[in-house]
Amino acid sequence: MQEPTVIGERYHIQKLIGQGGIGQVYYAVDQRTDEPVAVKALRPQIIKEQPKLVERFIREGTALQALNHPNIVKMLATIEENDEHYIVMEYAGGGSLHDLLKQEGRLPLERVLYIALDLSDALIRAHRLKIIHRDIKPANVLLADDGTPRLTDFGTVRIEGLRDLTQEGGVVGTVSYLSPEACQGQVVDARTDIWSFGVMLFEMLTGQRPFDKPETLATVVSIVKDPLPDLVALWPDAPPRLVNLIYRMLEKDPEQRISSMRLVGAELESIIEHADTGVRQALDLIYRMLEREDGQPTPSMRLVGEKLGIKTERTAALPPTPTVKKQAITVDRFEHTSPDSAVPSGQPPNHTAAVRSPINRDRVLIGGLVVIVVLLVIVLLLVLM
Repeated sequence: MQEPTVIGERYHIQKLIGQGGIGQVYYAVDQRTDEPVAVKALRPQIIKEQPKLVERFIREGTALQALNHPNIVKMLATIEENDEHYIVMEYAGGGSLHDLLKQEGRLPLERVLYIALDLSDALIRAHRLKIIHRDIKPANVLLADDGTPRLTDFGTVRIEGLRDLTQEGGVVGTVSYLSPEACQGQVVDARTDIWSFGVMLFEMLTGQRPFDKPETLATVVSIVKDPLPDLVALWPDAPPRLVNLIYRMLEKDPEQRISSMRLVGAELESIIEHADTGVRQALDLIYRMLEREDGQPTPSMRLVGEKLGIKTERTAALPPTPTVKKQAITVDRFEHTSPDSAVPSGQPPNHTAAVRSPINRDRVLIGGLVVIVVLLVIVLLLVLM
């Protein structure tokens, strides 16, 4: 494609931003709206060599048109001009998940969970429409400017009711993310996406793929035969429920694998909710232990609460406590119960000498408990970072 050019009398191609085996992706601007878009163009030479790829390209457009979901790249138009084929899509300006992992190695737990939850929701939508992606990998996850993910590249999808373009025994997808059944050329269903998604989760958490080998054939053999590497050894602080979920997603036998993306999404959501609730409950306990006697937090605790997004005002939840004027605990108040507290004759009673009381001991115990709880919360926060 010669640059610059305009396609569809509307989309001004400006620069190349990506390319793959069968096509190139360009950054363009919609001249009617001034909005940025991405234009995927099928290589002309590929069309001559493999005419069936045109049908696959059209199928990608069909899939994107059916998949109206906030975490799936939106298709805006399909264009055929001068024997060239284009798909105009939503532009995601944050790069790809592949680029992010290459830059950072591994991602913080919280970000992994929220990216995974959004993508699971996208795949739930696809699978509900009988669309299997078959090439789930970080390079096919784009990131919007706000960091939210967009699943893309539906060029290898299998749509129920349409003829499969893959020859019998053929392999579709990127090798390191292929399921065992896909590696063996078997007929696949939605569980193959679950496997690939599990591999991607493993990579986001550890910075490495579980079955990656220097050679393609060795990788395929490893996927089919080798046990899953010990995730806990690679990441000792991994939450047990998340480790269990990934193991269930990476069962080699599809019949033993977790059966649907809906179950995966529900488990991810539960992990997120329970992790957040546990920390907030601990912090809430600290607030209750350190609040003033009138049920209100101190100014410093209110400031911390605002930073952490925790509501500290309790007047609506707790009834007002009547103010009782406190009296100093002195020796003469205990003369009738403790012989040791008697005042020597000839001396006036000492009304200012303080004695140890149960109240002081309670404060010491509460203070020690607060320290323990604070340390536990710090550990929880470090695990979730």
